[in-house]
This record gives sequence, C-alpha cells and structure tokens, in this order.
Amino acid sequence: MPSYTAGIDIDLPPEQVFAYVSDLLRHGDWTGDKVTIERSDGGSEVAVGAQYRSRNQLIGTANLDAIEVTQYGPPWRFTFDVVSRAGLFRNAFELSPSSTGTRLTKMLVPVKPKGLALVLRPIFPLVIPRSLSGDLRRIKARLEA
Repeated sequence: MPSYTAGIDIDLPPEQVFAYVSDLLRHGDWTGDKVTIERSDGGSEVAVGAQYRSRNQLIGTANLDAIEVTQYGPPWRFTFDVVSRAGLFRNAFELSPSSTGTRLTKMLVPVKPKGLALVLRPIFPLVIPRSLSGDLRRIKARLEA
C-alpha cells in the first residue's frame, strides 16, 4: 500500500507544533478542503480511541466522515484514521527537532480506498503530495504568524 509524505521546518518547539496539529477541531483552520470537525464520543481530551465526525465537500458532494485517533505520542507522533465513502485513509504527523525548531512531516496512507477513490488512484501520486505540502505551508503560516 503506497504512502505519501511531505515535510516542512517550523520555527517553534515540537510541543507547540504538536499541540496545534493534534487538535482535530482546528484542522479546518489550515486544511486545503472546507472541513468542520466535531467530537462525536462526548470526550474532551485527545487520546487513542477518541472519536470525531468530519463534514466536508468533495467534488461538490457533502460528506460525513468518521475519525478515530490511533496514536497519540506527544510531542512526536499523532495518527488518526478517517473512514468515508472513499474508504479508509490513515493520516499521520511526525515531529522531530530541527536546527530552527521542529521538522513536521505529514503522511497519508490510502489503506482501503473504494468507490471514486479507486477510480482516482492513478493520480494520487500527483495530487496527494501537493495537497500535503499545501497543508504544511498553511500550518507553518498559522503557527509562525
């Protein structure tokens, strides 16, 4: 199963970057897609197993996705799975120290694509890395502002 990765250096400590990217409720602030995320399990703390619901638009169609946090390792790794009509997709952030602060790497793994995602799979290598890089640029701009 292929995975797609992009990275960027951010001039802040890992703890601050991790706090921002692991706050799923704020992902709509920087994602390239119009998305809103809300907690669906009644909890308030981010932890492995925490459940969220995402509303977004994809090619003009409204989508409701289920999100589950699968790894929460402050301040170095945050992973969550998204289940949607397009299948199961794993999203991960890895952080490491850099000379200026933090190296942030964002990964996307299409674990089990289905429907339209299967049709679009041949263009994943063209569009997903560009999308990941755009997300990282927006995260950096928000955090360094």
